[in-house]
Amino acid sequence: LALLDHAQQERRTFALLGFDARVKSEVVVAPGAKLPIDALFTGCAGGTDIDHVIGRGLELIEADASLRRADLVLITDGVSHPVRAPELRQRAAVRVVHPPPLRTA
Repeated sequence: LALLDHAQQERRTFALLGFDARVKSEVVVAPGAKLPIDALFTGCAGGTDIDHVIGRGLELIEADASLRRADLVLITDGVSHPVRAPELRQRAAVRVVHPPPLRTA
């Protein structure tokens, strides 16, 4: 909720995607609008696929001009094998998204 508050203070659109092996919920909140409470209670259980949710996040950014300066923040309790990491990093770089350095385990 702190990230939503920050986006609201900066009059920026905020998107929340709940995910595990797939994106299970997707809510886009315009500046000044309220986050639907149901978005906070999406059940996510195992099979974490970070590649998929990053891909969907980039799709949202590419499709919506109000998200062009968006931050893409992942909060997960799962382990994922980022098979598509190089491709997604390149895609993000084209959109002037500054991904963190790629870490390998």
